[in-house]
Amino acid sequence: MSTLILLLVYFNIILLVISVLPQHNIPKSGVGNVMSFALRGQLVISIIISHFGFFDSPVKQIDW
Repeated sequence: MSTLILLLVYFNIILLVISVLPQHNIPKSGVGNVMSFALRGQLVISIIISHFGFFDSPVKQIDW
C-alpha cells in the first residue's frame, strides 16, 4: 500500500512540474485552466485516498 501512496505523490509532483513550474505554461494555457487542473488533481487524489482508506482515513466506497 505504501508503494501506491508514493506513486500518487510522484504523479502529483510530475503534474505540478509539467503544468505550473515552467513560466511559459501559465500565459499560454491561462490561469483559470492551470488552477482548474490543479484542483482536479487534488480532487482525484482525495477520492483515491478516501476510497482505499490511506492515512487511516475512513473507507468510503465509490459507486458510479
